[in-house]
Amino acid sequence: MLPTYYICEAPDTASDNHALRFTVRKPKRDDARRRDALPPWWKFEVNVTPLLNAALQIAFRILCLIALGHANLEDLWVICNSDEDSWLDIKDRLWNRINTITIVAGLLLGSTAAFLTTTPPTPDLFDYSARSSYRCILLSFGLTIGCLIVGSAMLFVMAKCQAEWFCKTMMGSRLRVCCTLIIIAYPFFCIGVSTTIFSFGFLLAGWHSHDPLLRTGCVFLLLVPCLMIPLFMYTQMRGLRHTWRTLVGTPVKNAVARLHSKLRWWLKPRGQAGTGALRSIPSRH
Repeated sequence: MLPTYYICEAPDTASDNHALRFTVRKPKRDDARRRDALPPWWKFEVNVTPLLNAALQIAFRILCLIALGHANLEDLWVICNSDEDSWLDIKDRLWNRINTITIVAGLLLGSTAAFLTTTPPTPDLFDYSARSSYRCILLSFGLTIGCLIVGSAMLFVMAKCQAEWFCKTMMGSRLRVCCTLIIIAYPFFCIGVSTTIFSFGFLLAGWHSHDPLLRTGCVFLLLVPCLMIPLFMYTQMRGLRHTWRTLVGTPVKNAVARLHSKLRWWLKPRGQAGTGALRSIPSRH
């Protein structure tokens, strides 16, 4: 959407000899725009059992975090009901993320295909054609193909996706909300699982090697990327506290409160029914 500009008359100044000048300015953002309330199916409120409710809430928030980068859909609803620039901004960010994942999937697909179609030059040193390693590489190849197909289809659809169509069609019901989030999160999930399985395939190939240096080196090379995870979590400690409180703390707290109220209701002593006054029965002599 092209930006809109208005031409207005500029105030005269003493140093300017022109009788009339014009300047260009952008229109002000309409912050007082009326927004609809968040639909109830966007909140994903379930009522099964307290523990199952907490588990489903945590799973849904993790799904939202992987797919959209938000722990809930409230921020997305505000963006969808705001101006066009905000919607285009979040859509471009998501498009860039999926595009990056698709490029990585293409590179990983070529690597796995090369290992699947070639024989190891030195099987005694590093035999990746063994049964265990070959299964891992083959599974990684299949997951990467799925990631590439879904990611490419999403890039094609997102190019013409509008905010109104996204809210009313793709997120029109609770089932559609879950399906849309699963589709968006599928490439990110697949590329992570595929890379992990591919790494384990190489680890198994190196572990069965006859060279002790190679056995030790493959474990070290696998542990180095894994150590980056706690380092990254340490750098994001302040943000992770809020994320952990949002993802796990609130659902678990609500589940414990509901469970506690039910236990109090069940353990509450029941009042015994009042017995009527005993009638005196005259004795027979």
